Amino acid sequence: MAAVSELKSPDGGAQDARGPSALWRGLAILRLCADACDGATFTALRRACGDVPPTTLARLLRPLLAQGMLRKLPDTGRYAPGAAFVGLAHSVLGRQPREQLVQPVLDALANATGESAAYYEWDGDWLILRAKAEQPESFHYSEAGARHWHRPMNAFFRVCQAYLPADTVADIFRRYTAQTGRRERPKPRQLAAVRRNGVLSAEEPVRGIVTRIAAPAFLGEGGACAGAAGITTLRVGLAGPARAELEAQVKRAAAELTRAFTHLR
Repeated sequence: MAAVSELKSPDGGAQDARGPSALWRGLAILRLCADACDGATFTALRRACGDVPPTTLARLLRPLLAQGMLRKLPDTGRYAPGAAFVGLAHSVLGRQPREQLVQPVLDALANATGESAAYYEWDGDWLILRAKAEQPESFHYSEAGARHWHRPMNAFFRVCQAYLPADTVADIFRRYTAQTGRRERPKPRQLAAVRRNGVLSAEEPVRGIVTRIAAPAFLGEGGACAGAAGITTLRVGLAGPARAELEAQVKRAAAELTRAFTHLR
């Protein structure tokens, strides 16, 4: 996102509170208020608008406040996004397929770690690979959209299981045994560790031995678990600082998805 100071009128000409220049200043105001965690001060808004006189800024703010695009915080007097602004943003973002929100985060994670990244969701019947970002010399996943029911020990799946009811997890393993004849059991201590630490690292026998590191993404802070994001590396025996750094990068990516998913709650 460009800094508000970079917002200029197309012709670079003189500006006042009327006409096209007022529109550009209005956009600068909205952008600064959206970026400011605790709201934007009147002084900061004047600066974003090219140090306009206070009376000019007041004229610009009046319709934004009246239409609910901005609100004035009673405790601090700062300006923040209003209900109409937030609703408009949610309306636009709500039409985006979730994969479009996920892909840029996975691309950044894969580039940062040098490992192939993926995002999975459990829909009640299937573990679905929603999106992936692969590195040429790293692990290669199935095609995006692939569905798996037979891999309850997959680290991405175990992260999802950590936020499911215990009877649902038990049923997943009963179905697995009935379908494959293989007997696997849930690992409640491991699932508790996922909830406590927010990440899971595990070696798995997949085309040899791989290491998966996965973390939960939620539907906003305090929301339900949406899925699991992480990486799969061909490296094994990861320990110490190397593993800790990869875990931290995966957790940051999952936290970014949580923020992106807030409007999907």
